[in-house]
Amino acid sequence: MWDVPFDGLVTVWWIKKRWRCGESRCGKATFTESTDQVPPRARLTTRLKDRIVAALSGEVRAVDRVAGEHGVAWPTAMRQLTRARAEHVGRSGSTSTGSAASAGTATTTGSGSGSSRG
Repeated sequence: MWDVPFDGLVTVWWIKKRWRCGESRCGKATFTESTDQVPPRARLTTRLKDRIVAALSGEVRAVDRVAGEHGVAWPTAMRQLTRARAEHVGRSGSTSTGSAASAGTATTTGSGSGSSRG
């Protein structure tokens, strides 16, 4: 589990308890502990995801640089931006291409290589 860097990269070790449901009609036989900051099956905290999206949508920045600053890979950072964009469009009903998220997708080329990573 990764969290927001603080004087270096932060790894959170959490041994989640697995619970079993004894009810025969239960659709879920087992489930694990989770919180708002650490949803089920998450590898990043929601705080880190929010920071990545804020860094990419606040100003035009290269995705690979933001990913490196937060200790994640380029696809992980881009996936967070894409999900945030989809959630924003779903909430507002807007399909405007002038949003900060679409500005972030314009920065997907590697530094100096001229090739697209997207």
